[in-house]
Amino acid sequence: MGFNTSSMTQDDTMADINVTPLVDVMLVLLIIFMITVPVITQSINVELPKASLEKTDSLQSTVAFELKPDGTYWWDQKQVSFDDVTKRFAEVAELDTQPVIELYADGNIPYKNVVKIMAAAQKQGVTSLGFVTELE
Repeated sequence: MGFNTSSMTQDDTMADINVTPLVDVMLVLLIIFMITVPVITQSINVELPKASLEKTDSLQSTVAFELKPDGTYWWDQKQVSFDDVTKRFAEVAELDTQPVIELYADGNIPYKNVVKIMAAAQKQGVTSLGFVTELE
């Protein structure tokens, strides 16, 4: 691009916009958005279990285990401590045909308390632990 410098004096300045830095910044922003948008919108489809409305009639014996909101444990309508619960899980695990342990837990109980019971049952060797649900 040629400029006629003969008509310009030394005090005149050339008013020209340099767009190269602007284009560089815009390309960097475009690359950043192209990388981050798929990460933000990525999701994992999880198929959650659904509660059954049917009552199961089983010939297998059951044990009712209940977690109360106040933190107490109840084994077949009798209050027990956590140590007693682990001992009873061990006793159930030693049986040839294990009874189904029906776990009753209030919806307001923290999940970590339920997981603590599930982990204790698994550690002792209990193979059948079921959650009891109710209709809303």
